[in-house]
Amino acid sequence: MSASANLTEQSGSIRELRASVGISQELLARRADCSTAMVRLLESGYVPAHSEVLPRVLAILNDERPAANGPLGKMRDGSAHPPE
Repeated sequence: MSASANLTEQSGSIRELRASVGISQELLARRADCSTAMVRLLESGYVPAHSEVLPRVLAILNDERPAANGPLGKMRDGSAHPPE
């Protein structure tokens, strides 16, 4: 599978991934240094040619996901969880 096809496939799940980590389109856009409209386009499956936005969005969302076998990681406001 080509890198472009892989990014297109991943773009279809951006909305679900964003919702699962609990951040808004606006916050994701700020963190990815793009517009909220671009986040909406990516969530609808649009992948702009020669754009670095989608890889940035995916990296941010992957960083926000909780670890499978560890602490939850960052809180929604970006701060670290307090120690238990």
